[in-house]
Amino acid sequence: MRTDLLALMQVVDGAFPTGAFAHSLGLETYVQRSAVHDGASFAEFLRTSLRLGVGASDAIALSVAHRAAHDRDWGAVRDVDELLTAMKLPEETRTAGLRVGRRFLVTCETVFDIADIGRLRGGGREGDFGQHAVAFGAVTALLGVPIGDAAQAYLHGHAMSQASAAVRLVPLGATEAQRVVHSLHTDIVAIAGRAVTCGIDDMTSFTPGLDIASMRHAHLPARLFMS
Repeated sequence: MRTDLLALMQVVDGAFPTGAFAHSLGLETYVQRSAVHDGASFAEFLRTSLRLGVGASDAIALSVAHRAAHDRDWGAVRDVDELLTAMKLPEETRTAGLRVGRRFLVTCETVFDIADIGRLRGGGREGDFGQHAVAFGAVTALLGVPIGDAAQAYLHGHAMSQASAAVRLVPLGATEAQRVVHSLHTDIVAIAGRAVTCGIDDMTSFTPGLDIASMRHAHLPARLFMS
């Protein structure tokens, strides 16, 4: 039996306390502007953000951190964390990644009896360490989760989090939201497969529309989410 699989299922479960439920990562702006208004438009939004955003930056950063943590190379973990933080141009998105990541590390340090998780919490400069993707990659390596499984789980968790936000925002039926996520399974497998073969120099992100939506989010007249 695979205890690493059970640990992976635990850390991606919506009940695992990270605070991710409080963030829409720009989706709320798209909904208020009616750019996302039903299942089809949400699927298009999510597929694009996975391919050009999270998959091209966070998933690769996760893979780099996973390999580095496996080798106990904490400097490399810190370096990819700093790069990913710098690549997140909107302040809300950048802060969301750090808040969720740090909460993730605190919870993991409490739940799992692994001393090196404490090294991750104390490994940053000026307290800036802890983007969620990097923390997830490093912790799953310490838990013995294969890198491919970790990448797929992270991307699927992102999709599920966005689906949860869409149910509250669009509004979108819960069953329809699940159908959208299922329709993207092939995309998630392909994106994860590429990410695990990449290095830190392959990280990129080109989502100007999403970046602008994230920047505008702070100025919306009414908001349900923190980002």
